[in-house]
Amino acid sequence: MRRDWEVRAAADPLFHINANQREWGVGEFYADGTRIVAQIVDPVLARLGVQPGGRVLEIGCGMGRLFPGLAERFDEVWGVDISATMIARGRKHCPVAATWLRTDGGAVPSVRDAAVDHVLSFEGFQHIPDPVDVFAYLAETRRMLRPGGTFQHQLRRGSDTRLQARFRTLPRWARVQSSRILRVLGVHRVAGDPDTWVGCIIDPVEATAEAERLGFVDVAVMPDTVHRAGMGYWLVGRAPQ
Repeated sequence: MRRDWEVRAAADPLFHINANQREWGVGEFYADGTRIVAQIVDPVLARLGVQPGGRVLEIGCGMGRLFPGLAERFDEVWGVDISATMIARGRKHCPVAATWLRTDGGAVPSVRDAAVDHVLSFEGFQHIPDPVDVFAYLAETRRMLRPGGTFQHQLRRGSDTRLQARFRTLPRWARVQSSRILRVLGVHRVAGDPDTWVGCIIDPVEATAEAERLGFVDVAVMPDTVHRAGMGYWLVGRAPQ
């Protein structure tokens, strides 16, 4: 994961963070992130009864695309990412103040226990190829949240397209080779290993059970309104008081 996201950060970080269009201007990129925050964060905060303020932490923050929008809702914005290059680019371009931290790919040792009021991840976990690693981040979320703190994590329940669904059925060697061929032909722009892009599918029932096993309360599944129907969902909940 670290290797591939360093490659993507060096090649075209804005596209690899938001592949909805081929080219982004920096200002346009952050403005779109502010729009996304209103769409994805506000409904969760309303459902969980979260008041403005406090400290928010985004797992897989990249260049801080969501930070301007988050800064309008929280007193402090923290972000962690696996790519040092993404963090460096974010520090240079992000228009709001933030605390930038590294993750080792499953843990966030630089964040102390019970230090955060709200944790989120958007379009990060959907790229992780192994559910074990996703659930490791869910456990870290539990550790980092203060009593009563809240979280929202976007997870993948299906493929982006029918073509991607068929791609998942291929053996590993065929996925790698076909990805290379499509890149050479200019059809596929995504750098790195295909499995760290398409990620893993996690059933909402399984995700809910894991969150409850970790001790979260008020756990719920909410619709993902950003991606096509059936692709993703939000797992939300609260740390016990």
